[in-house]
Amino acid sequence: MQNRRRRIELMYSGMTLLPRRVLAVLPCLCVTVCLVAACEMPTEWSSYGEPRTVALRHVFAIDEGTSVRLGKSSARLDFEGVIQDSRCPDDALCIVAGAASAAFRLHGKAADTTFTLTIPGLVSVPHERNARVDVGSLAFKLLELTPYPGTIPESAGGPSYRALLTADER
Repeated sequence: MQNRRRRIELMYSGMTLLPRRVLAVLPCLCVTVCLVAACEMPTEWSSYGEPRTVALRHVFAIDEGTSVRLGKSSARLDFEGVIQDSRCPDDALCIVAGAASAAFRLHGKAADTTFTLTIPGLVSVPHERNARVDVGSLAFKLLELTPYPGTIPESAGGPSYRALLTADER
């Protein structure tokens, strides 16, 4: 009986110490996870002032007014801005779906080329069937342009656009 009581006491004392140990380590673990996650978050610019590099044949996002480096080449893509956005607002009934066009500039070895990508309104996104635009040795497709009209409150000011693209070698 004495042995059994001692085993039960040891079992319970061990159980009470385990949560204390876990609770003591938990804040350190949380801080470590947060730091690692912050280090892996993509940024538009690297620590050396260069645009971030995106892989060819993969979908990538680019914010209006920013640049990305395309693959291992020296080509750089700038999202200059949205030329027009006549897509039917989310909260309206429209006869025509409209479209949105965005201007991009490709800085290559030989020359800089400005081109426009267009996406129709009222389509499911990402819009895979959009026409591709060939620029030099690369082909671009605009899959999505956000925010969609009517999805942000007017009090928030003008929209800052983000484009979802693919770039492939031709």
